[in-house]
Amino acid sequence: MLPPYTSFSYIFHYSWQHYFFAPIVTILFALIILWGIKKLNKKFNETFFYDEEPYLAALGILATGWPNCLFYLSLVLFLGMISHCIVFLINFLNYKRRRGEVTEKTVAQAERAWFLNKAKKSEAERERSDLAGVGHSVFSKQPFEPLRLSLLYFWLPCALLTLLLSDIINKYLIINQLVI
Repeated sequence: MLPPYTSFSYIFHYSWQHYFFAPIVTILFALIILWGIKKLNKKFNETFFYDEEPYLAALGILATGWPNCLFYLSLVLFLGMISHCIVFLINFLNYKRRRGEVTEKTVAQAERAWFLNKAKKSEAERERSDLAGVGHSVFSKQPFEPLRLSLLYFWLPCALLTLLLSDIINKYLIINQLVI
């Protein structure tokens, strides 16, 4: 394997393939994910991710390495999807429960009381009550804020889990076909 029997190009190719190529691919993939998350977040007015989440994703990709980072991203997105479904289901069931308790008569009484109360208030009191009305019930007149359930709590634990299970992942999953 040394130069008298093989050429220098073989040694350079071997060292490139076995020592340098996988870390460079990992770094490029982390930069692509970092750039993609930032671009996606900027395009949709920062509704998907908090400011530190792209960096946590890139850090997790760098920590897990090339083939395992695909499992890592899949795990984070799967757990995020499951948590979003659970929160949506809980909110939907609470909405149905509250809606079932309210009849048309109670809605009419609430509207009448709201209009009477609104007529009695001065302008300053109205502004103060409108500003204090964050997080209302389903029947409030103000618009809902969009539900933003962050993946912030999944990035680092999933990276740690992927690191701990990397031997099992590489041994049994089909991801070992992507090893460089």
